[in-house]
Amino acid sequence: VGLRRVMSIPNYISGAVVAAGGVAGYLRTGSETSLAVALAFAAVIFFAAFKISQTSVSSKSLGTNLAIAMWLILAGVMGFRFFNSWKVMPAGVVFVLSSAMSIYNFLQASNPKPKVAKH
Repeated sequence: VGLRRVMSIPNYISGAVVAAGGVAGYLRTGSETSLAVALAFAAVIFFAAFKISQTSVSSKSLGTNLAIAMWLILAGVMGFRFFNSWKVMPAGVVFVLSSAMSIYNFLQASNPKPKVAKH
């Protein structure tokens, strides 16, 4: 497995958590809006993770920037909801997850050439 693919794994996992949260919210409350928004965000995050795993610098840059944008938007929306309601689920959890993923992707963007141990 290439290093670029490994670096995209946190986005795939976190995107799956967002999608699963949307499905859970739909099953619990019947909110079609929550389901649609969560699946849309997850789809864009999956696309970004795929682009991050590509070998070309432009694809990786596009994926990283797209991931940062999606995670920041999600952090902003869910942070607003959390600080207005103080409800940990789902707003607080998604706020923390998306904030962490924003930082992770920003750090990946600021270190475009990770060091690989030579054999």
